[in-house]
Amino acid sequence: MKILTTLASYSGNSNPYIKEVIGELNQVSDVVVFSPEKINIDGVKTELRDKSLAHSLVFEPRQYILDHLDEYDYFLYNEDDILIKKESLLYAIEVNEKLIEDNIQNNVNFLRYELDNGVEEFVDLAPYNSVHTGGNGISDIIRRAYKIFGEYYFTPWNLHSGNFLLSRHQIQTLEYNNVFPTEAKATYCGILESGASGFKNNLRLLTPVAGYKRLMVHHMSNKYIFNPVKITTDVLDNFFRFLPEDVPA
Repeated sequence: MKILTTLASYSGNSNPYIKEVIGELNQVSDVVVFSPEKINIDGVKTELRDKSLAHSLVFEPRQYILDHLDEYDYFLYNEDDILIKKESLLYAIEVNEKLIEDNIQNNVNFLRYELDNGVEEFVDLAPYNSVHTGGNGISDIIRRAYKIFGEYYFTPWNLHSGNFLLSRHQIQTLEYNNVFPTEAKATYCGILESGASGFKNNLRLLTPVAGYKRLMVHHMSNKYIFNPVKITTDVLDNFFRFLPEDVPA
């Protein structure tokens, strides 16, 4: 299994999180960083891009991925301040392999969290983010639950988690259907969010109920914890106690 990780980094070597983020991913994947400056980390390739790209930098990995599609089995795009542990990445691939046996449009979903006074808070699951896909913005957290091969999965209202993980076949399918554009365009929230999530409305994002904690990834800047509605593991665990037996496939 060969994995390619791509990251976009505006701040380059001055980013306080990038060494730890890359340190984890570099253990199990090749890492290429798109940045205005060469990244000073051994074993990491830098694709230099001009600062004038501004937020459009997040789309730069797309063409690189397409150009190297035959060289890798899986492709991860991640932001430079989201810590994905190597164990989480390998587990995500394991989950995705099961999901695509059912349907190529099934796609594993990471759960981005931040720390508020030491408490893990799922900022992307905060109800106000649900408005981007038609949620009420007040109480909508989990959109739907599914049962696939006898296991429960859930889909969030918010499609964004700052990253995507796709198999080679999934990217080929997206490209064939012209929904994996390489030119920067805001299709989900803004340009920044669209780089990671602009095509995800063509997929069914799924996180396993039993193993969701293994897909938790830390947004190390902790910059969105201002939201007054706190979605924690306790909240999710309470939701999952009431999953009915007749959840649709």
